[in-house]
Amino acid sequence: IQCSTRGETPKSSNPKYGASTVPQGNKVVEMPYIDFCHSSSARIKKITITSKETIVEFSCNNVTQSGYFQWINIDKNTYIVVDGKKYPLSRAEGIAVAPNKTNYSKIGETKYFKLIFPAIPKGTTSLDLVEPGDSEWKFYGVSLKEY
Repeated sequence: IQCSTRGETPKSSNPKYGASTVPQGNKVVEMPYIDFCHSSSARIKKITITSKETIVEFSCNNVTQSGYFQWINIDKNTYIVVDGKKYPLSRAEGIAVAPNKTNYSKIGETKYFKLIFPAIPKGTTSLDLVEPGDSEWKFYGVSLKEY
């Protein structure tokens, strides 16, 4: 994930950065460029768009600049926005939905999880992903284009 203010698209030596493939009619974008994000721990690893759903895959390490945290969860009211329309969270895999918690077992551990939303329109070029409230998990201008 690349977090920045609006500006030039960052260059990467990672050949998968912004890679987009279309296996069996699905669109897959790995390591999408992101205009701006608030999270220092959660990273969007991949987005898969099918005719039935939109799957956003994350990694989240529990170490922060000020220490570490012991658990994570996701608000059931999390949503994505495409062209002003909200698509609510359908389900989560690998992360508990609040008030439940997914616990870390050690410092420096990384958890991998998926957030699944309804299908978004074909041809969508970007989306925003927002966990409401005072959460850091807000990702704006998540690009679905190749770079």
